[in-house]
Amino acid sequence: MHCRPMKAGGSNDSEGCSVVIALGEIAAETAPLAGGKAANLGRLLRAGLPVPEGFCVLPTQTEAGSHPRDWTGSALRAYGHLGCGSVAVRSSASGEDSAQDSFAGQQETMLNVQGEEALLAAIERCMQSVHSERARAYRQSRGIHSTPTIAAVVQRMVHAEVAGVLFTRDPTQPDSPAILVEASWGLGDAIVSGQVTPDRYAIHRETGALLGQHISDKAVMSGSEGLIPVPEHKRRVPCLSGEQLHGLLDLARQVEDVYGAPQDVEWAWAQGQFWLLQARPITAAAWSGRERARQAEIRRLAERADPRGTVWSQYSLSEVLPEPLPMTWSIIRRFMSGSGGYGLMYRDLGYDPDPALNEDGIVDLICGRTYINLSRECLLYFRHYPYRYPFLELKLNPAKALYPRPSVDLSAAGPGFWRRLPSTILKLLAADRRLRSLRQTFHVELQERIAPAFMAEAEAAARESLAGLAPNELLERLEYWVDRSLNRFARESLKPSVLAAMALESLERGLSRSLPTERARSVARCLVAQASLDQEVDVSWLLSQAAVGKVSFEELIGAIGHRGNLEMELAEPRWREQPDVVRAMLQSIAASGEQNSTPHAQPDGASPSLEQLASELARAIAPATLSRGRLLALATELQWARLYVALREAGKHWLMAGYAEARRCLLELDSRYGLDGGVFFLEVNELPRLVAGEDLRDLIQERRRQREVLLSIECPRVIFSDDLDAIGRPEASAASQVMQGTPVSAGLAVGPALVARQPDEVPPDANGFVLVCPSTDPGWTAVFARAKGLVMETGGVLSHGAIVAREFRIAAVAAIPGVLDAVPPGATLRVDGDLGVVSVLAASGRHPGDGQAQSQEARVERQTW
Repeated sequence: MHCRPMKAGGSNDSEGCSVVIALGEIAAETAPLAGGKAANLGRLLRAGLPVPEGFCVLPTQTEAGSHPRDWTGSALRAYGHLGCGSVAVRSSASGEDSAQDSFAGQQETMLNVQGEEALLAAIERCMQSVHSERARAYRQSRGIHSTPTIAAVVQRMVHAEVAGVLFTRDPTQPDSPAILVEASWGLGDAIVSGQVTPDRYAIHRETGALLGQHISDKAVMSGSEGLIPVPEHKRRVPCLSGEQLHGLLDLARQVEDVYGAPQDVEWAWAQGQFWLLQARPITAAAWSGRERARQAEIRRLAERADPRGTVWSQYSLSEVLPEPLPMTWSIIRRFMSGSGGYGLMYRDLGYDPDPALNEDGIVDLICGRTYINLSRECLLYFRHYPYRYPFLELKLNPAKALYPRPSVDLSAAGPGFWRRLPSTILKLLAADRRLRSLRQTFHVELQERIAPAFMAEAEAAARESLAGLAPNELLERLEYWVDRSLNRFARESLKPSVLAAMALESLERGLSRSLPTERARSVARCLVAQASLDQEVDVSWLLSQAAVGKVSFEELIGAIGHRGNLEMELAEPRWREQPDVVRAMLQSIAASGEQNSTPHAQPDGASPSLEQLASELARAIAPATLSRGRLLALATELQWARLYVALREAGKHWLMAGYAEARRCLLELDSRYGLDGGVFFLEVNELPRLVAGEDLRDLIQERRRQREVLLSIECPRVIFSDDLDAIGRPEASAASQVMQGTPVSAGLAVGPALVARQPDEVPPDANGFVLVCPSTDPGWTAVFARAKGLVMETGGVLSHGAIVAREFRIAAVAAIPGVLDAVPPGATLRVDGDLGVVSVLAASGRHPGDGQAQSQEARVERQTW
């Protein structure tokens, strides 16, 4: 082929179904098709700013995301107009480079493309990149369920001598007067990808004064042929002069004037001038409202606190639903009230909850996180009996609040306590008799009547199509399954939790006659933790059998497809929606050999006998001894405890089948109204407004913003009403090692370290970890959605990893050389994204993907979940 000259402007090919248009001529009506990157570049060009000349290949308007081959003639003519030299080809998707979602690095960019065939191939590659795994993972994590249209931007290649990025506002300190500049030798892609740690400059926005700088050792730079060594004499010297920094300050001011908002700008210096390569809004600017949000939370909690002192603790529900979205919270809050399934279960068992819990239950949402309000939780049992959690004792040892036990506090007794005491004691005794009687038969009732009826109904519902239902019928179905699952069924499926706790307490009490209290407690929990589930509800066993081909994939999905990661969150996909995730889990299990170490689920009738349990008890307490009669009595309690612990886990398995139906209804509403996951940012009582035709997209967007701000505020696991300023206050840590890096994404994260050099080293079932890696290119995006924090050996504030970490509200620190070798896998890390400090709190040989993160004792201790 030869170069074909073309005048500036747009061109339609003969069929007229797609168009090539000059960047400077992208108008308002074509901007949605051109995508965020192309539209922004066109706007900068029209404002007279230095943007490399280029054109945009638009998608067809009849088939979003598709570029039929008839665009090639126009593209080649436009290429001829640029002189047929070296060009850069970048994707430009609808919705990207917005104030909410940057899509940083999610589609393709190809530099130094030369020749017609190479150009056409690069454009095709851009078109297909919207369907890549990393792009899909990014959209899913951001609540974007539709596939965007995608265009291709072709620009004259700028062979940069120095390149970098700048923020017209510091994203980690949005209220500061600084603009932030990062720069390195060569092309800028090495900075964006985090492959180099760039020089960093802070410049006063008004005066131009240099507020600070850090000159890094720039060992490599990006050239036309990839990464190359930096000459020794240039490695440790600034790559920008004072005059160039002032030039960038002027450019930053001009770009911000064009948009009227803070911007993230990619730039290059070549042949004596600056060029603008990209501009997009700073996606994390909303964090500037953190202090206002913190103060509002403190005022709200002060109003809710008991005058005698209130403790909020992250235990029980908080462990399985730590950060609920608004829809899930509106449903679960009601469920955990006195009138929801949780309160109804206690009433069924003979307890007498305080009516004050009927509307306002025992769980509070603090900075987007669930906490059990211990003052209110005491009201679940007997309204006139003064159960309290000892405020001062817990204040002296907050760890006790993570698995607390109430005690009787006569000083908290209300008026008329002594008059009511006889009737209250009768209720206490009646409840105890009720529990002991119920445990004799309830396991049969649950397994043979209640659960099968519920599962049959849920499985039949799952086979029904929702497409033909009217919107109001969908609302009725949603309400039905919320009530059926979380009220009528949960009041039954939660009873094993209380029955197991009763037997466990009896076992501990009996053992404490021969053992010290703490050892008795530990022995009891370790013994009860050996409970085995029936095979049909044991998820771990089913996965292990499927990993070695003893259970087919279809049978596996049929059995556990309604389960999922973080499954109490309605916004999280179920495994039947993610077959590829399940296959990856099976591959990981097969590769690790975990199927050989998975406890074998027990078929019906295979439970140990009382004699066997008595022998097990005798071995566990040795060298202490008990009489044979006492051993058999405790063996009976152990038998009941194991039975009902197993049924507690089975109850959750069954409950999730109905819960999945509620999610299906919400997904159908979300799809019909084009909300891209936004339905989960509404509350259940707002859905009638949605189906009535009200546009709730602004409300959804505001809820997204509020959630990001609140979750960026550090919160301790235990909060005391006399020290509410602990919200947002960095916790003192007993760190064995402290490392200083560059803060790149605000907030704080504490979790187990997952050290990985490539994305495929991260186990598919790992969640809630702190990712420690060399740097992050877009291939890591799917991992970000499961991480709590990020630590990188290289990179800066404006690298791809930093930008996406801020969008995912992940605390992140970059530029810590040698961190991959310094952090033991599984060690507990504290990542302070405000100060750039990474602390190793505790070492562990455990990998975040290796089974359950909690101990056996913690697993038993949970009374509900």
